[in-house]
Amino acid sequence: MKIKVLTTSWERSWGATLSPGLGDTVLLFAYPVAAPRLYHTFFCPPLRIIGLNQRQIVFNQVVPPWRFVPIPDADVIIECDPTFQIPQVETILELAKQYLPDKAAWNESVSLDRLILSALAHAVADMRRVNEATKRYGPLKEEVLQARFTPTERGQIVNSAGFIQDFSDNYSLPHPVIRIARQVLKTEQAHLDDLLAASIGGMEWKNCFPNACVRCGRSATWRPIVSPLAQLTIEEAWRYQRPENAVPLCRKCAARIDWQNNPERRRNLALGVWGPRFEAFESWHLSRSKNNLPATWNRQTHPLWPEQFGGKTWETGSGSLEHADPRPPHNIDYSDVHLVALQLGLGKMNKRRNRRLTASPPKNLVHY
Repeated sequence: MKIKVLTTSWERSWGATLSPGLGDTVLLFAYPVAAPRLYHTFFCPPLRIIGLNQRQIVFNQVVPPWRFVPIPDADVIIECDPTFQIPQVETILELAKQYLPDKAAWNESVSLDRLILSALAHAVADMRRVNEATKRYGPLKEEVLQARFTPTERGQIVNSAGFIQDFSDNYSLPHPVIRIARQVLKTEQAHLDDLLAASIGGMEWKNCFPNACVRCGRSATWRPIVSPLAQLTIEEAWRYQRPENAVPLCRKCAARIDWQNNPERRRNLALGVWGPRFEAFESWHLSRSKNNLPATWNRQTHPLWPEQFGGKTWETGSGSLEHADPRPPHNIDYSDVHLVALQLGLGKMNKRRNRRLTASPPKNLVHY
């Protein structure tokens, strides 16, 4: 792990801009006093942003590119790769303590107009994509958006359309852009909640996660557990692409445990890998299959699944906004039931492996 403390105004303004990814590098922004911060991810890769106030975590979220990120009162901000794990925060602060600025030496200026104009430029670019799609496929209809864009992209386009609507009175924008933004919001009205949830929880993750087979440790493919329901809308089905509905398994191991024809073994393996997170996802899946999802489900605060499913933290299966970013199965609260399910899912293996699994998850899972 490499810690880069950003001390100059230029370093702080540049941050992770134009970076292909931070990898094992952690960016640390230190302030002399705690205050609300407005960050952005324009021209940045997906980032995990962590805000701390007096060493307590007050903000922790994976943020996709092209977003404004309001952070509550914080005196230290950390930017890192989405797979970065929270327990390392104390280590980072201890190593970087000598770089914290003195209050008397602090001088900060922020050009909010420049940030807003950059965001508007991106939002206009999204409307241009919609316009090009309508020219190719016909008038702006729900079917056109479904054919051209994924639910995650549509969620981002809805965000951009709303942003244009909010700022159209204060900034001079081309009339066709405002018109398309209004059409997008009108066309997507019936699915706004699910699309906005998709823009938060539907981020691509497979290229960022380790792909070691959970059974043998060789290079593997993330294989889905549960197939989408036939009655599901496209706007809801993105949840089946979540990592909680997949496990890494190589071709040989998949054949040995008869992966395709044994749904019970697939479920056991999912329970062993994801524990309460798969249980929460499965609860949503079963409730949706019976059309009895809680009427009080607020997709803005819990984009993945209702608050009633899962615990209060990521480790216990929470589907809240704070815990909606895709993460590898690390530090999950496994129970004895999950470990037994993992044994059943892995199938018959050598005695040494079986003895070890009674006490802990597979070694390659521990290192996720």
